[in-house]
Amino acid sequence: RPHHRYRSWPRPTHTRVHESRLMECTNPAREPLSPLPKTQTRTTPARVRLSRNDGSRVANVYATSPLATLADFRKLMVAQLGEHGESLTFVVDGAPITEAQEQFEPFELGHDVTVLKAETNDVGDTNHKTEKSKAEKSDKKQKEKSEKKAKEDAASVGEQAGHFRVNRKQVKQVDCSGRPTGETEEVVEVTIVGAALKEALRRITQLSLFYEAEPTITAVALLPHIATIKEGTSSLPPPTRPGLSALACFLDAEFAATKAKVEAMLEKGVVSFDALWFLFPKSTKFVATVDECMIGSIVDEAHYSRSFFSNDFVVSAQLVRTNGRSITMVKRNFSIGSFRGTIPISDLALRPITDAEQAKLTARGRVFREHALGCHYLSYSGAGFRKSWFCTTRFKADGRVVVDGANFARFNPNYDMGMSNRRGDESSALGDAGIEDAMLWRCWHSLHGFSLSAKKWLELRVEGLNPVKFDDDAFGRLVLSEERKGLVRALVTQGGSSAGSNFNDIISGKGGGCIFLLHGTPGTGKTLTAEAIAELLHRPLYSVGVGELGVSCSELEEKLREILEVASAWDAVVLIDEADIFLERRSENDIHRNAMVGVFLRLLEYHQGVLFLTTNRVRSFDDAFHSRISVALRYEALGKPARAEVWANLLGAAGIGELDPSALADYELNGRQIKNTIRLAQSLAASEGVGVSAEHVARTVGVTAQFQKEMQGPEC
Repeated sequence: RPHHRYRSWPRPTHTRVHESRLMECTNPAREPLSPLPKTQTRTTPARVRLSRNDGSRVANVYATSPLATLADFRKLMVAQLGEHGESLTFVVDGAPITEAQEQFEPFELGHDVTVLKAETNDVGDTNHKTEKSKAEKSDKKQKEKSEKKAKEDAASVGEQAGHFRVNRKQVKQVDCSGRPTGETEEVVEVTIVGAALKEALRRITQLSLFYEAEPTITAVALLPHIATIKEGTSSLPPPTRPGLSALACFLDAEFAATKAKVEAMLEKGVVSFDALWFLFPKSTKFVATVDECMIGSIVDEAHYSRSFFSNDFVVSAQLVRTNGRSITMVKRNFSIGSFRGTIPISDLALRPITDAEQAKLTARGRVFREHALGCHYLSYSGAGFRKSWFCTTRFKADGRVVVDGANFARFNPNYDMGMSNRRGDESSALGDAGIEDAMLWRCWHSLHGFSLSAKKWLELRVEGLNPVKFDDDAFGRLVLSEERKGLVRALVTQGGSSAGSNFNDIISGKGGGCIFLLHGTPGTGKTLTAEAIAELLHRPLYSVGVGELGVSCSELEEKLREILEVASAWDAVVLIDEADIFLERRSENDIHRNAMVGVFLRLLEYHQGVLFLTTNRVRSFDDAFHSRISVALRYEALGKPARAEVWANLLGAAGIGELDPSALADYELNGRQIKNTIRLAQSLAASEGVGVSAEHVARTVGVTAQFQKEMQGPEC
């Protein structure tokens, strides 16, 4: 049977046969059929036509079985018509009946008759609602008619005076992909005819459109400028005022209904995306969040920016910024992304500023103004950050910092300091007058500087900047002979400043610094001496590890030169800790290290400030360093009296009493080990939830002493 898969078989013919006819055909005896009882289900539904008093049809209801009362028919009607069926009222003999009467009113299926009327149970209430609805519709039509007339009158005033023309047209709406949605909207276009009005709008809007002969712009585009247009009726030259006045009246009449709706919306504390122009007119004070910090400014202009990728409301404003050398007003754009419906105003990325927020920003602005120019040694709490084109990286920066925008720009030439707008908008310098009190709340939230703890150039939040609390007693607590203390104090106070020395070398700028070499066993106070000197002088301490200087000559020269230059600019004390590799005697076999020592010697020769070098191996010192060192101090291992003094100083600083420093001095520990022992005792007490006691110190000092004894013993 080839091609059986493609053979067309005849379809069966379906014929509907009446049930009685089917029974007759299948009854062989052809007995007469008995009629169906009245209680048996009908095979063909009966239609009941629902109509009003005037005979117009309301709906059709179909019944498949007899119904006894109108109440039964009501259930069937509700099942088929839903809520519409519940709202209808039966009318019998020309009068409506109640639901109670429906229980006793008989109902029979028969011919199509009018048995319903679209009335409520309370006829008076229904009539009242109908009349009220008619009145509301009439008022709405009258209002729309009067609004339309007001719009036409306002437009005709401008047209008759020759200021502008108004054109209304229906435009098909499209979605974000450019496809038509099938709906249309009215677009109102304004063509500016008068030369004076055109010149005024060019000044107000700053749009190149108004350089055309007869520019045409939508009325919606002019709406955000309505406040400025009204101001121009009294501030701009007299020839422009009639046209601006006519245009302002037209815009008020055109958007009166819209304005009323927006005002009602704002009273409830919510706003829609299309109404943001009303919330942020020109000269509105607002606050925004940038880099998790609050920023305040005044609206210069606002507009909707629509593109294929986004739909934003953009606000342009000016902020006060600095680069360490000058203070400038810089233009910045803030945007709100599109959203559906309404959202609370407090949830917006931009929102109108409150008095409390402005007062807080003003207080922050005073700190900004005080440290905007020059370099300042401050204390900082919080995280600093660096920005790139794709992300913001945060760094822990608690501790001492130096705010110095000029050197930040010098050593980070490719970093965007925010002093120029990417679109080429010109910034305006504030000049010698500086930042006025009324502008303090518009200052930027961060300053550029260097974190001495993180060893990085960072942007520092102004809220985290505070004056440094110097420990003036640190030098007095230093465990060092009074003779050496006096010598060190004299050198750093009289000859340790880049501008304080009266003796000049034969070669200008050479050998004017004060270089200390501190050598001895670990934990004897070498690093503490440099820290105490910095506290005594109220200067920054720039501590440098050998690993930070690099392992090549080029890296060493670049990084050490930068360190010494910024230290001279800040008048800072420099500490190069564990500088053994640079101080070690040169040999003929290691050319690379010889070159690094030569670079190190040359840069130290021209440093004009205070510099400390610490080392544990003075015997292998290169001979060239002897002439470059101002003072070399040897730190011997601590004896028992010195250890007792160290214990007393550290226990007092930690607030731990009731301990005998002379008894603790029996343990042969250096200063760093004593400090670590006290810290361990504090951690142990904190884990137990109690204060530090003599028992905690005894336990920890025993562990430390045992470790020290094992390290000094013979190797296994």
